[in-house]
Amino acid sequence: RQTLDSLNRNIVAAMLAKDTAGLGANYAADALIMMPGMPTVQGRDGWTQAAQGWFDAMDVKDPRFETRDLQVGGDLAVETGRYWMTVGPK
Repeated sequence: RQTLDSLNRNIVAAMLAKDTAGLGANYAADALIMMPGMPTVQGRDGWTQAAQGWFDAMDVKDPRFETRDLQVGGDLAVETGRYWMTVGPK
């Protein structure tokens, strides 16, 4: 859980810096990112590309994450939770 909390802090810092490479570095190469109302993003590279489009179009403020459940088995971790942020057009 400490590792996941650390990764989430890194993700927040990368989002605030609009650092897509730093954001992607916190995800596995085969990660699946599922956000409401959006298609599933596959992999670190897919997430980095999606984030770049996102940062090009919007300003992101005050991102926060809450882990509701964490399941770990071997080298696989599945996190579910909630997130909040303020977004607006540039």
